[in-house]
Amino acid sequence: MRDVLANPHARVLLTVFFVQRMGTAAVTTLIPFLTRYQMGDPTILTPLMGIVFGISILTIPIWIRLGNHFEKKSLVTVSMVLVGLVFGLLGFIGKDQLSYAIALGALAGVGIGGLDVLLPSIQADVIDYDELRSGERKEGVYFAAWHFVDKTSIAISVAMVGFLLSASGFVAGQEQSAQTLSALRALSGGIPMVCFCTGLLLFLRFRLTRGEHAKIRSQIDRRRFESSSG
Repeated sequence: MRDVLANPHARVLLTVFFVQRMGTAAVTTLIPFLTRYQMGDPTILTPLMGIVFGISILTIPIWIRLGNHFEKKSLVTVSMVLVGLVFGLLGFIGKDQLSYAIALGALAGVGIGGLDVLLPSIQADVIDYDELRSGERKEGVYFAAWHFVDKTSIAISVAMVGFLLSASGFVAGQEQSAQTLSALRALSGGIPMVCFCTGLLLFLRFRLTRGEHAKIRSQIDRRRFESSSG
């Protein structure tokens, strides 16, 4: 971790990922409760998740094409805004609003598809920067740090959501009070939106541009060629 955190671009990216993964984990933890107790129909959970992941998969080729022609930071920013907006709107879902939920799921799928394509691509650019600086290729170290941050953020988020839900008076398997339902809506929309907004503000500090990465790759390739020639 100390080796990875010495990379300034990696520090920003890991911090953003940590904060936003907390928001995503909060949504995935709370959405079963939201569909059952707020929307009143737990059977719609599976179709909604299918829409989210189906749309995200279908948009992958589009995001790849966009990533080959435009600045990845700008595209990631758009994806973050879209996902954060959808998460924030979750708090306004009520009973008999299936079409509203489907629309949110589709929009979330578009944004998630962008993040799933572009963030790993940016991570690879950050690893290239480290190789130029250190002379070593350390994908394993970086992916280990990435997954460590992933697991830690999920654990913290789930624990926090469980505590807050319990504090609101939630009791599983029975009709919830108006206070508990209000807390459920606030947690479902509020925590994820705050996490994504915070992550977005932090991501604006990311400075590794498309042009700078092209120069890095050129220097790495030249150094490898000179090493093999020698």
